[in-house]
Amino acid sequence: MNRRIAALAISAVALLGLTACTGTVAGNDSAKDSDTSTSAPSEAAQGDSDQTVADACAAVGTIVQDATTELQDVAEGDPAAAAAAMQKVADSIGDAADSVTNADVAAILPDLEAGFAAAAEVMTAVAGGDLSKATELQTSLEDIQTSFATFSDLCTAG
Repeated sequence: MNRRIAALAISAVALLGLTACTGTVAGNDSAKDSDTSTSAPSEAAQGDSDQTVADACAAVGTIVQDATTELQDVAEGDPAAAAAAMQKVADSIGDAADSVTNADVAAILPDLEAGFAAAAEVMTAVAGGDLSKATELQTSLEDIQTSFATFSDLCTAG
């Protein structure tokens, strides 16, 4: 039973490590996008906000990159630590959302935050021995990947 929990924790951390790379790319590419935002203001400025997509992506990308780095440092086989790290990422995304006024980027953040929060909750249950939550964990991790892909696509478009 402990081996199965360890395997789930390893899988979650590995998947989120790949997700972290997506967040890193988006954060780094957003700096490049800031150069193009002046040449394409209709795509860069959205809604009532003067914040460009590039600026919003940079604000979120840096916070997400820092938080997901912690996920990569979680010891394999420690589902409780993985759950705590996932919750910290969710909280960091929620904090980052407060600084985002760009409507397009702001629209992505609730799903991303909710995905990490759900994964943290399920991983906590798994760490407590509830292996029936394994399917929910996989679903949460897939939701996170989808949200990160949307974030990355928006932040690297241009």
